[in-house]
Amino acid sequence: MTDEKQPDLVEEKLFTQSELDEIISKRLARQHKKHVEAIRVLVQALTNEEVKE
Repeated sequence: MTDEKQPDLVEEKLFTQSELDEIISKRLARQHKKHVEAIRVLVQALTNEEVKE
């Protein structure tokens, strides 16, 4: 018995422009939320560091 990997079969999906816009919009919103949180944590860390000095 060989241990060859079978290629994954993926059905090709074509999206409408509206669907693409929605997908992109959701992804950008998630990235924005992550960036806002990262900036908030950084500012908080810097503010706490300034208070200690």
